[in-house]
Amino acid sequence: MKFKFNIFFIIITIICFACNIESTNQPIQKKIPTFSINSLDKTTKISIDQYKNTPIVLNFWYPSCPPCKIEISYLQQLYEELDGSVQFIGVQQIGIDSPQDGLIFIEKNGITYPIGIGTSETLLDYKISSYPTTIFIDKNHRIKYRHEGPLSLRSLRTKINQLIN
Repeated sequence: MKFKFNIFFIIITIICFACNIESTNQPIQKKIPTFSINSLDKTTKISIDQYKNTPIVLNFWYPSCPPCKIEISYLQQLYEELDGSVQFIGVQQIGIDSPQDGLIFIEKNGITYPIGIGTSETLLDYKISSYPTTIFIDKNHRIKYRHEGPLSLRSLRTKINQLIN
């Protein structure tokens, strides 16, 4: 089973690279668009402005996206390890999957960082065209790095360390 999973991940990675998915390794330093979105259960609002002076890892995803499923488990692991020194926010793209699908996924997989429902405005503001897309935002709320496609746990750690150091 593990072998099949590794082969599947390699195939998805190759497909992503073949689709010209890119990572920006140079700091962007662009001020981020602010947003206020509903949480998946629609009981609270999630806003970038809630996290002043805190670096943010902003991840755009959806539950039936195979590389998103892998990456979100890494994000949860790092969220727990970093214990508040970096804020993680998930934004679920709606259309392919419903908010209910997202709730089922996060409950089943023990995802505890805030995840909200993406709006068309948010997706346009952040120029989201592929999934997953992860945006690394410094404590001054400037985009430092942007990556389209899946990231390994090691790559996420490296980017986050660059973000906080």
